[in-house]
Amino acid sequence: MDDIMGRKESVTQKNILEVAAEEFMAKGFQKASLREIVRKAGVTTGAFYGYYDSKEAIFDALVKEHAENLIGIYKKSLSDFENLPAEKQTYSIGLYSSESIVAMYKYAYENIQAFRLIIKCSAGTKYEHFIHDFAVSEIESTHNFYKVLEKQGMQPLEMSSFTEKVVINGMFASFFELLMKDISQEEGVKCVKELYSFFEAGWRRFLHYSE
Repeated sequence: MDDIMGRKESVTQKNILEVAAEEFMAKGFQKASLREIVRKAGVTTGAFYGYYDSKEAIFDALVKEHAENLIGIYKKSLSDFENLPAEKQTYSIGLYSSESIVAMYKYAYENIQAFRLIIKCSAGTKYEHFIHDFAVSEIESTHNFYKVLEKQGMQPLEMSSFTEKVVINGMFASFFELLMKDISQEEGVKCVKELYSFFEAGWRRFLHYSE
């Protein structure tokens, strides 16, 4: 009996999540109706609150795990790179960055619903600055790399703060925009590599360093 009840609850919860995802994708978080989610899921309001105590909680249930995992992939790559000896960072940055961004894309593609919700529908939630937060971390990492180059006797030409923000925000905006396209993972990976090559070539030319 307990197994039957457990399976029933699992099916009900899965149904609620599926209905909620459709509602959020259609209307965005702010305009999505909790009442409509409950109605379409075919549960009572009381039963719904047995699973989730708010609209925020159900959005969180749909995206939190995958958002945290993607951040983890990115931050591990930064940490692994910054732990390399300074002289190795200079000629390894292309490999590390390329592998990292491809790994990020593959993970995001495999969990694409969660990231489409974040990209398109997260205004009004704690995820609305998700893409911007990646850019902030990348700017900090870029400044650390300036120092690595300087320690090796190079004199990198630092971008103005405004230009730097535009370039790095553009890089991540392009990356996440790909997830909104109905393309195969293989085609997406190809596009990601092309985007990275484009931005990386610009950085190398601007900073006057090479592998």
